[in-house]
Amino acid sequence: MALMMASPTTLKIHIEVPVEKVFDFFANPQNVLDWMAGTGQKFEVKEVTVTPEGVGTTSRIVEKMGPVPIETTSRYTEFVHNERIVETISGHLSGKFIYTFEPEGSGMQFTLEHIPGDIGKVPIVGGALESFITHRHQAGPGQAALPRVQRHGQHQRGA
Repeated sequence: MALMMASPTTLKIHIEVPVEKVFDFFANPQNVLDWMAGTGQKFEVKEVTVTPEGVGTTSRIVEKMGPVPIETTSRYTEFVHNERIVETISGHLSGKFIYTFEPEGSGMQFTLEHIPGDIGKVPIVGGALESFITHRHQAGPGQAALPRVQRHGQHQRGA
């Protein structure tokens, strides 16, 4: 039986920057990893491969969850320029991140949707690990990272 993570989460933020600038940032997963590192997550980037068409772009990371190393591979499975990126996660954890970029007024609406998968491949599975991951997901990086997206976009507006 697969152990499932928390419920899906959707986070939204308005950014006073053109869609193109924020989309270009997310088109390269190294930028996303740098952005997430600023939220306090501890991980090591093992590999990043960016494809010209976007689909097939991959990154491989090892993240520490307490004493447990968790290895995941991220692959862009959908890539609609300036509109949407779907990132599928596999490995010890699975799930999807959907990034949506929509013009809104003089800026844009950025939406981050996380659809969690199972944690059945984590080396140590149990109630404590499930609780740790669920709490981290609900309270942590996604919510903490949204202001960083806004600051990045505002910084890029002047560039």
